[in-house]
Amino acid sequence: MKIRALWLIPVLFAVILVPAAFGQAVSGSINGSITDSSGATVPGAAVRVINTATGVEYVTKSNSAGYFNSSNLIAGSYRVEVAATGFKGVSYKAVTVDIGSLIRLDVALEVGNVQDKVTVTGEAAQLQTEKVELGGTVSERALLALPAEGRNPTALAALQAGVIMGTGQEGIPGSSGSANYSFSVNGQRAQMNRQLLDGVDDTEGVGGGAALVPSTDAIQEYQLVTSNYDVELGQVAGAVQIFTTKSGTNDLHGSAHEFNRANAMFARNPFSEPNGPGHFVWNQFGGTLGGPIKRNKLFLFGYYEGIRVRSGGNVLTTVPLAPFRTGDFSSLLPAHPIFDPQSGSANGVGRTPFAGNIIPANRLDPIVQNLLSKLPSPTLSGT
Repeated sequence: MKIRALWLIPVLFAVILVPAAFGQAVSGSINGSITDSSGATVPGAAVRVINTATGVEYVTKSNSAGYFNSSNLIAGSYRVEVAATGFKGVSYKAVTVDIGSLIRLDVALEVGNVQDKVTVTGEAAQLQTEKVELGGTVSERALLALPAEGRNPTALAALQAGVIMGTGQEGIPGSSGSANYSFSVNGQRAQMNRQLLDGVDDTEGVGGGAALVPSTDAIQEYQLVTSNYDVELGQVAGAVQIFTTKSGTNDLHGSAHEFNRANAMFARNPFSEPNGPGHFVWNQFGGTLGGPIKRNKLFLFGYYEGIRVRSGGNVLTTVPLAPFRTGDFSSLLPAHPIFDPQSGSANGVGRTPFAGNIIPANRLDPIVQNLLSKLPSPTLSGT
């Protein structure tokens, strides 16, 4: 029986109240240059970056070179508004920011009334021109849609090039370790990987896996960086797994789930399961809940997940035949006679076999007889 639960209140306070504490490992940024129609730079232009889900605003200005940078943005969708005296305002409605992304957004302003606004409905170009790291990001929608055993996000590391998953893994948390799927990247050992959970080192010290793996429903994005890491992702020779958890939004929202697996749907292993798969029932259930405490300022998000596993495997092995359990080994004659251990000398000379190769009933140990009664009878005849 396993239960996983995590309340993210401390993380939310860190995200909302002290955003400057985050590095690029768990957040992204939007930057670019602001020019007029002739290509001249526009210094002092006001730039507002608004998270469309939470309403949280990030305000900055372009510098003397017309360059602006809005950093420490949690993963999500943003509206970007640019305004400068003597120019029409510009608004970008949907700019997607992923974990660690640097979104380039160059803005060309038109001369006009600042109250007039040009709205750009298309998304900003997502081509990374300022970073050279290799890897991939799995969005919230893909996390929920892609199949992964145990609904474990770390199993999706297999989607990236150069990743070799370890064998025999189930993605189930146990007393001997976390639910992290072990994998090697670009020929490095699994112990060379590093894990970050909301910017905090989440690496288990012995095996190198994630010490805590959040539920798929609680993750905003999952990213795996396999090479050419930025400087903040040092101390690693393999890959970096980055988990970013959700926060509450201005709208109350939640979810519930229940997933079931049972041996009735399993295929039989012809080598070890002659009578069908062993008993196995898996129940994975839980839910999430998030919403505002103070709109546009403070939010709450939490999740619960429970796992119940009831299993019994099949074993193909040798058990005693019914006559053997009562001391009757007559079927083994003449090749294998049973000798009386109380006969002959101490070195085994002069031993006499039991008559008919049958051990007398009064010579059978009652403790051993009790143990034999607990063993199942053979199920394959003629062997």
